[in-house]
Amino acid sequence: MPYFRPLRTYQAVDEVVDAFSKRLLTFLLIIGNPGVGKTSRFRRQLGDNALIIDCTASPFGVYCELGRRPDCDFVVLDDIDGLLSDRRGVTLLKSLGQTEVEKVVSWHTQAAGREGLPRRLDLHCRVMMLANEAKGRGANFEAVMDRAHCYEFLPTADEVHRQVGGWIERGEAGAGVERDVFDFIGRNLALIPRPSFRHYVKASEGARAGLDWQGDLVTLWTEDPKLAAVAEIMRRAEAGDPTLATAEQRVQRFREWGHGSRSTFMG
Repeated sequence: MPYFRPLRTYQAVDEVVDAFSKRLLTFLLIIGNPGVGKTSRFRRQLGDNALIIDCTASPFGVYCELGRRPDCDFVVLDDIDGLLSDRRGVTLLKSLGQTEVEKVVSWHTQAAGREGLPRRLDLHCRVMMLANEAKGRGANFEAVMDRAHCYEFLPTADEVHRQVGGWIERGEAGAGVERDVFDFIGRNLALIPRPSFRHYVKASEGARAGLDWQGDLVTLWTEDPKLAAVAEIMRRAEAGDPTLATAEQRVQRFREWGHGSRSTFMG
């Protein structure tokens, strides 16, 4: 994406959010896949100093939230994907991205009056926006992108795994990540196209429930049936399946499942 600078590590995204919290950035947009901790990290760094608005609400709902807290210093708009695809939502974001110290945000309908709010808000806040992706078009959308400091958070599977390992070491894994789940994911990081903390949490729940959490993870990670077959065969071998004790037995099982030759399995 032409507007976005990639952030590959949690240290890098923490530095950006820290700059925002120190009032060094006025208008910030961070996009990234769900489940990598965007929301939890800004909550921890900003604490109670920010007005946090869930933007699954309508653009008018966001305006109302702003109208009820017009003196706040920081506004965090969480999950703005819907706003970016809505004409009024994009207009609202464009107003919030004004470079002037005082931002003028307006809502020119009687709806504001019915909520006991003025049709014009004079705000002095700094604005952070979080989204899974940024899709839109038109001059106002381009203006929002042009005014914001835009970053795409793309942590690798190894980076996410290290974060979860830190939770375990510090005893911070409140949801309860099972060690067997952590170790299994660690052995299969190369299979994971879109890492997520939720993989650890959901698989741990599955493990405690006695479900086939390993198979569920492999299915989630790959749509390539050959890769999925290799991962499943190796999982069964590691679990002690005596029919998969040797490399030749594992290759034979791969052939039996209709996925090709030894070279395909080893490749």
